[in-house]
Amino acid sequence: MKGFKEFLEWENLSRFLKENAFKIIIMIVIFKIAKYVKKHIDKVIRVILDKSRIDKSVASFLMSLYSILYYIVLTYVLIDILGISTSSITTFFSAAGIVLGIAFKEIIGNFGGGLIILTFKPFKVGDMIEYNKYEGEVKSIEMFYTKMKTPQNELVIIPNGIITNTELRNMTNEKVRRLDMIVGVSYNSDIKKVKEVLKNKDVACVIIEPIPANMGVIETHKKFLQELRKITEETGTILIFDDVISGFRLALGGAQEFFGITPDLTTLGKIIGGGYPVGAFGGKREIMDLVAPVGRVYHAGTLSGNPIASKAGFATISYLKENPNIYKELAENTNYLVDNIEKLAEKYKVDVCINSMGSLFTIFFVDLEKVENLEDSLKANTENFSIYFNTMLDNGIVVPPSQFEAHFLSIAHTKKELDRTLEVMEMAFKKIGEKNAK
Repeated sequence: MKGFKEFLEWENLSRFLKENAFKIIIMIVIFKIAKYVKKHIDKVIRVILDKSRIDKSVASFLMSLYSILYYIVLTYVLIDILGISTSSITTFFSAAGIVLGIAFKEIIGNFGGGLIILTFKPFKVGDMIEYNKYEGEVKSIEMFYTKMKTPQNELVIIPNGIITNTELRNMTNEKVRRLDMIVGVSYNSDIKKVKEVLKNKDVACVIIEPIPANMGVIETHKKFLQELRKITEETGTILIFDDVISGFRLALGGAQEFFGITPDLTTLGKIIGGGYPVGAFGGKREIMDLVAPVGRVYHAGTLSGNPIASKAGFATISYLKENPNIYKELAENTNYLVDNIEKLAEKYKVDVCINSMGSLFTIFFVDLEKVENLEDSLKANTENFSIYFNTMLDNGIVVPPSQFEAHFLSIAHTKKELDRTLEVMEMAFKKIGEKNAK
């Protein structure tokens, strides 16, 4: 150790270089030859490994290990040519190894991770894996790193120590896998299209807003829903009504009562909590019995059973049950508002199409007699809507901030509030008419 330190002093090192210039040249030549020889040895070893049918992952790791050992041996040979005692070098590196082991614990961890991967085989070369935000094919498992190539042709290098301590998905470990696909069918489209999608009986469920309101209110045809119910029953497909928006707004029994159609499952939102955050689903006994604690499908939620939401929801439902005429009153008020909006649109020559169902309605600023689907909804003039929205807001009337949302009426909106709303709407429509006339 002491001798090696003295050797590294500049005077001793410069003298050594002068005295051993020829040996150094020989070292360089040997290094070049050794590098050339290694290239050919690598090819031979790869052929042998391929013929031995050894696992590609193990083969890749062994090649990495062989390369490191090759250069370690070569280093000792070259040092020996110079006449330096290899025992002193070994002593130095042994002492330094303790320090380096602490300093490079991650590298050691990566090496250990590589051994774990090869031993327990959570994945192998050629497998499709999902790690963190990356998904791709494992190309090689080396001493310290695993290389993966994504479908975008990106090379992802993952330290072995990290990958063995992190969750990952092996998508080719099992021969049979489930593939989740979402297939969309336009509202009120030809029911034959739905039949075509469901005919193979391999679709798990159909989820539908019986009255869509997140692209503006679309008036769903009762016949379409009736046919949908019939087809799903024939194909054994679960029919789910998303009644989060329409629930209780059309009838106490939601959209299924309004249309006279019973789905297999229904989802409900804040309406059952009197406006407080809450959610629920319910349906046929044979499905609900699959959910814990009766069944094996675990289900829980942060707001499940919230006492305030439950109390408010119970009060709301009780009030609606005791006052069934509310729905008639809401429908009449909505019709009053819609009829007068249409008159204002005609007065100021503003293109609108108003869809309404029960207490829900949407003003589409579009030159169409009827908005039947999303494609129609997207044709709306958002500039006109912006004038409408800002005029209403500036005058104390809050309306949906998006062209593709629904207006909701409540029993708190008396004729006084409705007339005031119409006054401000007239101001908005007048501005739009003046803009269009320019």
